[in-house]
Amino acid sequence: MRFSILIVSLVGLFIACNKNHPAVPISVQIGRDTVAIDKYLADKGITAIHDTTGVRYVIHSLGTGPKPVLTSSSTDCIRVSYVGTLMSDGSQFDSNTSLKYPLGSLIAGWKVVFPKLPQGSKATLYIPSSYAYGSVSQTNIPANSNLIFDVELLDVYEYNEVSGYCYDDPLLLPEVQLAKDVAIIDSYLATNNISAQTDPSGLRYTIQSLGTGPTPTLSNCILAKYTGTLLSTGDQFDQNILGYKAPLKNLIEGWKVGLPLLPKGTKATLYVPSGMAYGSVSNGSRIPANANLVFEIELVDVTNYDAATDTCN
Repeated sequence: MRFSILIVSLVGLFIACNKNHPAVPISVQIGRDTVAIDKYLADKGITAIHDTTGVRYVIHSLGTGPKPVLTSSSTDCIRVSYVGTLMSDGSQFDSNTSLKYPLGSLIAGWKVVFPKLPQGSKATLYIPSSYAYGSVSQTNIPANSNLIFDVELLDVYEYNEVSGYCYDDPLLLPEVQLAKDVAIIDSYLATNNISAQTDPSGLRYTIQSLGTGPTPTLSNCILAKYTGTLLSTGDQFDQNILGYKAPLKNLIEGWKVGLPLLPKGTKATLYVPSGMAYGSVSNGSRIPANANLVFEIELVDVTNYDAATDTCN
């Protein structure tokens, strides 16, 4: 099946004429389209949600997963099963059981509705021609066609804006991802006979030697020696044996939660769930998306943070 049928056609969306179809202002065309769609819905006794754009949609079942995010600067990817038909005669012009693509690259009508749908939702979209392909015909789609899509939002993914690809692992709600991470960490600890202390946040930690100095707060700076490895493979992704100094408030959540539990001079191991590290996006080439991390840490010093100069004393 052709997933390219859904990609925005800049010509079709922004130029309102070709040699067969005289120019019509977009506002006029949207008005015509909206009248036609609303009449179609009324004739068939369909109660739809009205968006101010003129797009109409019916939610048949509401999912419980994350909603895809689309802003002026970023987009999530979606994986969708859909059937597209012409409103004029009900003929099918396209279908796909597993389209995976950045939402920001799809037709405007999809960009209107999908950010409102949690993963797992099933819906029908009624899209004015100006929010589809406008006055330029596509394969099996005449110019100025209002379209109907029966869709199911199967999964939502982060999109790597720099490299231009959708991540492999679907997004989960934060609490679901945390539960998954904690189960993986706890299994790792049990398998390796490691008796760790638990924090309500999901962080796990062991203390090899307990220091006697002050414990840091988020208003302090810390100086720490550390080695970071991936829980899944044991591969080292970072190390600083001379000592890394930084405001604690600027560090990953796992450190912001874990280091205040440790007095100065402590040597410990932190087992950090992915959501308390770098989450659903990769960090460089060494930390994959949704990676649970292990840090061997020595808290060398706790110092004051000067907010006025944004420096550590």
